Amino acid sequence: LKSAQGSSKLCKAHGGGAQCGHEGCDKRDAGRGFCTKHGGGKRCNFKNGLIALCDKASQAGTDYCVKHGGGLRCSEPGCVVGAAGKTGFCIRHGGGRRCKKYKCKSLSIINGFCSKHGRKNQRSGKEHENSADRYKDNNISTSHDHTNPTG
Repeated sequence: LKSAQGSSKLCKAHGGGAQCGHEGCDKRDAGRGFCTKHGGGKRCNFKNGLIALCDKASQAGTDYCVKHGGGLRCSEPGCVVGAAGKTGFCIRHGGGRRCKKYKCKSLSIINGFCSKHGRKNQRSGKEHENSADRYKDNNISTSHDHTNPTG
């Protein structure tokens, strides 16, 4: 149960609290009067002496953006690459979501499919065409004729 923010009767997740001060932006204030896209919130602390060299938002409670070592790192020993999503591993070590197409190991980009299979589904308008492909790939009949045991 979350409490209402400011004069609003809504919590932050449902539109309560301060809004970004950038004209036309309806995101929440992340700090300093703006959302993270428009300069609000904690910034990357990458510096050359006293001069800040990066204006990107810091990630996952760290002092740096992903480019400068912030955010979650891959859990594979010796790997320093950023983790993909909430998986704890980088893409090379199995992190990120994979394509829904049977036996495809590519990354999911479009509606749960890789770029190759996602484009096919968008063109045909059939997102379920892959379930029939799964059976075909495994030599399992998709026929509903129960009188013929061979399919």
